[in-house]
Amino acid sequence: MSTVLIPQEVLKTKKPKSRSKASDPIFRRRNYPYSCAETAYIRKLGPLQKLPRSLVPTRQSPCPPTMHFALVITDAAKELLLKKAEENGETYYDYKLVFPPDFDPDEPLLHPPTREKDCINETFTMDFAASYILKELGIRLAVEQYIDRIAAPTGHLTFGFTLCTNYEMDQLPTLDEIEKVRSYLGIEFPARWYPNGSRFEWVN
Repeated sequence: MSTVLIPQEVLKTKKPKSRSKASDPIFRRRNYPYSCAETAYIRKLGPLQKLPRSLVPTRQSPCPPTMHFALVITDAAKELLLKKAEENGETYYDYKLVFPPDFDPDEPLLHPPTREKDCINETFTMDFAASYILKELGIRLAVEQYIDRIAAPTGHLTFGFTLCTNYEMDQLPTLDEIEKVRSYLGIEFPARWYPNGSRFEWVN
């Protein structure tokens, strides 16, 4: 079984002596938000095993970018989550407006458009499935949303099962809880720290 680093390790992280404050924004504390360029730099470093102290919110550094300690959702895990949601009647869809065939945007609308199912909203659906799984496992996580988009080093967004963020460092999951979730989902790669993806622009 692969080793999963306990999130508490972040408290022991020290700044490498080889890095300078001027050249490496990830190790600089500040009382103002990180720029998009700086957050992109953090993303390109790849999944972080340990979270640098500068990315842990403090009174002196209150607004680092949101970082997720998360498991990357594989295709198999995604299928499992969607099936779990279906079994519990929690499949959510996006809807589209369908206008009459004779609709003319330059003419008054005589009949209102109808709403039809378009496609499954995978984020909401998997998030509800995650809540059922955590209940089965007897685990309570402090995060508001379990399934979210995380930013991969390549710049692509992918689904992640969030175990905690850098804004819930006082409510970290245990090693046993992390292993239970990872085992249930059949995910081999251990949890790592990733920048938030769905709010990538405005959190920075």
